[in-house]
Parts: sequence; structure tokens; C-alpha cells
Amino acid sequence: MSERQPPVNERNPPAPATSRGRTGIAATVRFASFQFDFERDQLRQDGTLIPLSPKPDALLRFFLANPQRLISKTELMDRLWPDVVVTHDSLVHCIGELRSRLGDHDATLIATSPRRGYMFDAEVLPVQIDRAAPPARRPETAAAPIQPNRWLSVAAPLCVSAVGIALAIYMASAPRPRRRSPDRLPSR
Repeated sequence: MSERQPPVNERNPPAPATSRGRTGIAATVRFASFQFDFERDQLRQDGTLIPLSPKPDALLRFFLANPQRLISKTELMDRLWPDVVVTHDSLVHCIGELRSRLGDHDATLIATSPRRGYMFDAEVLPVQIDRAAPPARRPETAAAPIQPNRWLSVAAPLCVSAVGIALAIYMASAPRPRRRSPDRLPSR
């Protein structure tokens, strides 16, 4: 019978994760219905890859390294924008984008504490993945090589040329409006 692994936050508290690296937590962690792979920089939900922009990615990394801890807005802004002065609106936008990617529309994963900060309110557990032995792959059937359609490769340029010639003929044969010179006024 396997022993339950304690959540990441019940073990020694991890040091804050950098924007690209991690310190003190597993290479892959899971929370709610998600998995985040720090080495591959990938967030997945039920196996589906969820793309993240750089700032929401850095925010998620920091939250995963500090789950169930109230983090002040100032600390988050210093972590995400260390050498840039930004307003709280930048943080609110980043939190909103991450909530959107996580489908956290009711703010249960990322809880807001008014005038204090935010808490990543999820149990973060390590995922043990054996990377030494790749999973067995089923044999793939050889796909037929894609061969360009020769008719299409000849017809497409001819059609474009024909349209161009027709347009040129139309423009050349269209009657041109006469301009009135400003010196001449219509006679009455």
C-alpha cells in the first residue's frame, strides 16, 4: 500500500521560484485538474496543453512555489516586474489573464484578499514521472507522402495571370471622366 505524499506546502517551505527555474519543488506538480511541468514550461489540463504568456507563466510558477500563502500585491509586483515600475493595474491584468487560462472565473484557485494580496488556494502535489524510460509507443502507420497536385501548381498562376490581364484591359478601356480646368467656367 503506498503512502500518501504530503502536499508541497506541508514539507519544508520552498524558496520562491524564479521566472524560469524552480527551487525546492518537484519538476512536475499537479493542482486541481492541472499539471505544470517546470522543465518543459508547460501547463496541461487533462492532457491538453494550455499556452501561457510570459508574465502569467511567471505568476503561476511563483504561486506554485508558494501555495496557500497570502502574498502581498507589492511582493508579486516586485517578483514579476523587478526592474520596472508598474501600477496595480498591471498585476490585476496578469491575475485576470491567469484566471482566464485556468478557467477560474469564480476566483476559487486564485483568491483575492482585498487590499492585502492574493492566495493560490489549491493543494499542489508533486508528480512522479519516470523520464528514464519513455512510454511504449504503438506502431504508427506510414502515411502516404503528400504529393503536390500538378494541375493546381499550373492552374493557380494561370488564373492569377488571367485576372491581372482582364483587370488591365478593363482599366484601359474604361472611359475616363474629363477634368474641367479651373480657368474655364461653364457658359450659360
